[in-house]
Amino acid sequence: MTCDLNQEIRTKSDSQSIVTALVSELSSKFPSVDAEILNSEDIVERFGKAFENKKGFTFNNKVIINRDLSTIDTPLHEYGHIYLKVLKIQNPKRYTEIINSTNDFTDRLN
Repeated sequence: MTCDLNQEIRTKSDSQSIVTALVSELSSKFPSVDAEILNSEDIVERFGKAFENKKGFTFNNKVIINRDLSTIDTPLHEYGHIYLKVLKIQNPKRYTEIINSTNDFTDRLN
């Protein structure tokens, strides 16, 4: 899969096509993780109002992407939560290294 993520102007449909392609690609890499792309109304109906304004979230090891709010980075961000959750269990040392490096980077920004 090839995407030009550096293009400055994208229409909403362009972005949604990319989001859909990314979810499809990530789903093939993480076959044990279910993913759905839903609109805001369906999200509220199934998960409650607390999730209405989220671009995406994980719920019971399932990735949910909000079609109305997501951006092209949302799928990778949400799958990242699943990846880190698994890494924390399977390789706690590497998980801690990643978290510490993220904290160090954040500290340097402030």
